[in-house]
Amino acid sequence: MEREPGAREVSCAPADGSKVIANPPAFVWLPVEGAKRYVLQISRSREFPANATIQRECGNCIEVPRQVLEPGQWFWRYGVVNGAFGRVRAFEVPANVPRIPFPNVREVVKQLSAMRPRVGLRPGDVEKFRAQSRGEMEWAATPVLKSAKAALGKPLLPEPPAFPDRRDPKRSATVVNAYFRFRKVTDQMDICAEAYLLSGEERFGAEARRLLMHMIGWDPHGSTSFASYDGFGTHIVRACSRTYDYVYPLLSDAERAKCREVLGERMRQLYDGLRKIPFETSPFRSHTMGFYVPDLTEACIVMAGELPVEEWLEYVLLQYWSPYYPPFGGEDGGWTDGPYYWGWYWNVYARICAVIERATGAPVGERPLTRNAWQYKLYGNPPYSKMSPFGDGQSFPADRPQTMFVLGAWLRNPYALWYAEQFKARPNGLMAFLFQPGDLKSRAPDELPQARCFRDAGLVAMHSALADGARNVQVLLRSCPLGSISHGYADQNAFVLHAFGEPLAIASGYYDLNNSPHERMWARLTKAGNSITVDGEGQPTNDAGARGRIAAYGSNDYAHYAMGDAHAAYKGRLKQFDRHVIYLRPQGGDEAMVVIVDELESPKSATFQWWLHALEEMKVDDARTSVTIQRGAARLWVQFLAPAKLRFEQTGKFPAAPNEQVKGKSYPDQWHLTAHADEPATRRRFVTVLLPYREGGEGALASARLLEGGAVELRTARARHVITLRPGMMLANGEHGGSLEVRY
Repeated sequence: MEREPGAREVSCAPADGSKVIANPPAFVWLPVEGAKRYVLQISRSREFPANATIQRECGNCIEVPRQVLEPGQWFWRYGVVNGAFGRVRAFEVPANVPRIPFPNVREVVKQLSAMRPRVGLRPGDVEKFRAQSRGEMEWAATPVLKSAKAALGKPLLPEPPAFPDRRDPKRSATVVNAYFRFRKVTDQMDICAEAYLLSGEERFGAEARRLLMHMIGWDPHGSTSFASYDGFGTHIVRACSRTYDYVYPLLSDAERAKCREVLGERMRQLYDGLRKIPFETSPFRSHTMGFYVPDLTEACIVMAGELPVEEWLEYVLLQYWSPYYPPFGGEDGGWTDGPYYWGWYWNVYARICAVIERATGAPVGERPLTRNAWQYKLYGNPPYSKMSPFGDGQSFPADRPQTMFVLGAWLRNPYALWYAEQFKARPNGLMAFLFQPGDLKSRAPDELPQARCFRDAGLVAMHSALADGARNVQVLLRSCPLGSISHGYADQNAFVLHAFGEPLAIASGYYDLNNSPHERMWARLTKAGNSITVDGEGQPTNDAGARGRIAAYGSNDYAHYAMGDAHAAYKGRLKQFDRHVIYLRPQGGDEAMVVIVDELESPKSATFQWWLHALEEMKVDDARTSVTIQRGAARLWVQFLAPAKLRFEQTGKFPAAPNEQVKGKSYPDQWHLTAHADEPATRRRFVTVLLPYREGGEGALASARLLEGGAVELRTARARHVITLRPGMMLANGEHGGSLEVRY
């Protein structure tokens, strides 16, 4: 009943002694072997008296009370029907948490049955949107209508033949190529259906209907079944159900019946796939998170009243109340899967939340995770960023600004809107109609704090001028509590430094193809990040147990500070890996200065390697144990103060080059420097000073040295700084040109 969660399982929630973040909360527990049905009990008393206990029986490991709870302390437990109960857990319902009542699913189905179209739309919206398409929103409808015209009458895509056996090495490429051909056709169907919705022109609806009925004719148990390849299975459910909803008036009774038959089978496959995992306790897969749940949700809303979707709809709706959905983010608004996939997912999530809110009336967007989501993108990947660490896609510049526009309009957030405006970006088509900012004006993030800690994602972002890329010095420290799974890498306690619009100390490697030789042999590895290896070995990849954490964080007018703890990520190779990052904020004419202190302890004597990466060859000064990085007019001087003896090694090649044939892209070489501490030891302390400056500004560089007792002294022409690390409570106040005591 009370086993420990597996590597990719969640913990029971609400945790004992915790405060819930929404009312009513979702209750989640781990599957019990052999159990078919569970019982959940919630009470003000640890004794769970029959006359004062909320009790629900369910077949899932997640449940939400159907009423909001009074503020104060509560207790809960779960058990097996006609069996034992687990331990009692206490939790608190704060008075100020958002109230998000769970909908009556049968009532929702009844109400939806009288509407069409219903995906994201309320009665009267079609007429309103069509009028806006001819008026103030013409700019949003025009691209859709233009694309739909280009799609008319194109040849139909044959149903893909059976794919090679899963043991056949040719299978992966065959499936992926077929999938991308298929996606082009579903995109045409989507765009034609949307064009019909926004314009009322039947030629667009007729084309969408033609494509829909062709695809509905494919065997739901064949090559495009969920079991064959989940990408086909989920995408057909989403695209076909959405098109069915939008062109419903143009379909004959026989065509509707065929759609119900096929979509019913394909939706059942998707539901069974979620239950088999089960998703509520093992959500850490990008496809299940980003496709299975939202696609089935939308399809259930479309087919409500025409198929028996009540059980499926209730199950997927429960996930939107779960504290673990989306699984790669949390209350702070962080995201462990990196900025590239953040943009894709939050666009999907915002849309499906809008669909749910319009269908059920439940304000699912009020959860803290959603309200804070824009902050991760703003702080971790500002709009002027030329790279996007950490994880798959980290070599790409900041993108997906339309998602920030959507979040700005949806959450009424002026800073998210400002981000999108830096690209002059806004969505078109139906998304533009669903997310209209109205009179909301954008606002630059000048008055926001210049640092942000996302403990949920294990990321600290430190800035000097967040709103101005030409002046900003940006440092990111990553130490992720979810390990190296999904699109994340084995890069706990890695950092990057970008300054004056240029990436200087970078996260290296490319995302040429998922699980490519380049990814396996370089990009996912610890040595590809600015982190540390032990005897040449780093953290394991694709391992939920290879975890880090942000153990301390503080910020004031003088400095930002963070400490990452990554020892657990090395699976026994290290007893300690605390990385302290002290960021002295620019004052009095000096640029920002950064000190990194790494404290390492291994169970047996070992050598240690400190890794550093750049886009151009680095200038190494062995005598001064320093390195200079340049990019454009930006420079970074890296001074190693400890250990006293280091051996530098630099290369401009990868162990396995990225595959330029896959996406037709070129991948320039990057440069990789290793600072070797070759003398074996059980304890090692690296002290490194990083001083960014502009070309020609060498004269303003600080001198740096270690003082007796381990303090770091930095001197510029204007000031002297002394930085001391002491165990204690957090970041103590400092004054420019004085002493800074960091308590951690």
